[in-house]
Amino acid sequence: MWSQLKEIAAQGLPFVCFRMPNSNLIKVYQQKDTALNILKDFDKVGFVFAPFDTTELPTIFLTKDATLSFEYRIEEPRRSNTTTDFLESDKTSYLNRIKKAVTAIKGGGYQKIVLSRSIQAQLNKDATTHYKSCLDSYTNAFCYLFYHPRVGTWLGATPERLCKLKGNTIKTASLAGTWVAENSSLPNWGQKELEEQQMVTDYIIAALKPFSKSVSVSKVQSVKAGNLWHLKTNIEGQLLTSQSLLQVVQDLHPTPAVCGIPKMDAKKYILQNEGYSRSYYTGYLGPVNSLHGETEIFVNLRCMQLSATDATIYVGGGITKDSIPENEWEETQAKSKTMGALLS
Repeated sequence: MWSQLKEIAAQGLPFVCFRMPNSNLIKVYQQKDTALNILKDFDKVGFVFAPFDTTELPTIFLTKDATLSFEYRIEEPRRSNTTTDFLESDKTSYLNRIKKAVTAIKGGGYQKIVLSRSIQAQLNKDATTHYKSCLDSYTNAFCYLFYHPRVGTWLGATPERLCKLKGNTIKTASLAGTWVAENSSLPNWGQKELEEQQMVTDYIIAALKPFSKSVSVSKVQSVKAGNLWHLKTNIEGQLLTSQSLLQVVQDLHPTPAVCGIPKMDAKKYILQNEGYSRSYYTGYLGPVNSLHGETEIFVNLRCMQLSATDATIYVGGGITKDSIPENEWEETQAKSKTMGALLS
């Protein structure tokens, strides 16, 4: 199985390998040429890979010209005894950006701004080996390995679904708040995390309502992803027509969980003040019309971009008026261990 995947990767053609959360089925889509296809609608079979800023980079549609699937059962979840230690060279700069964002929020005009940063690390294994570690480590996440010669290699284990469409039923969820899992006890969430979660929930409901006959919302629950806990609310709607999906996705992306509130103002602030390009981090990705017309799209979190010798890991956090810069820094350090553990 892994030898087949390595052969596909060696061909230099665009491909994606992915596994749905809590599944044993791994699928591989391969494109027959190196064309950079741009997503126009969700009416074809393939895989979408979109950036954070769709005006900066293209939203890629990888066609399903050849496919491979196989069962992969994990005998025992991978537990790394060591994690990569990252230098704190950018700590002062990141803390200053957080302080600036808190000041901007308190000054009015913003409720939340999500700030992120990138971390460089060395690779000592090939991409398919790191992907196997990803599968073994994060069984309840959407685990993927994506390659296009015009974009590069990306690997991730994201816990956040943007939306799932089957027929006219659309399912999505708001995910916010972060708590490091130190033992089996549930987190003691503070007011800051609860308010942040409600902001995301309210935003998604407002985005769905214009295209839906009805929208239902679950109670807030605590869910675990790797070594982290998050707050999650499930949201379901009945779309007026399945053709509304493209518009819904465009309205949802980027969500407050990766951008802020108000969305366009927060996005403009990020592009002007974050200090680097997120590229495809906090974009969206997933299989389109993969099974019985289902389309399932995830937010590209817990991810890294790979080169022959290095990895760029992306992490971030939501900033509100109550944010404490040192705490926000520690949150990104904790998040970095999700991908960092795969490099050990």
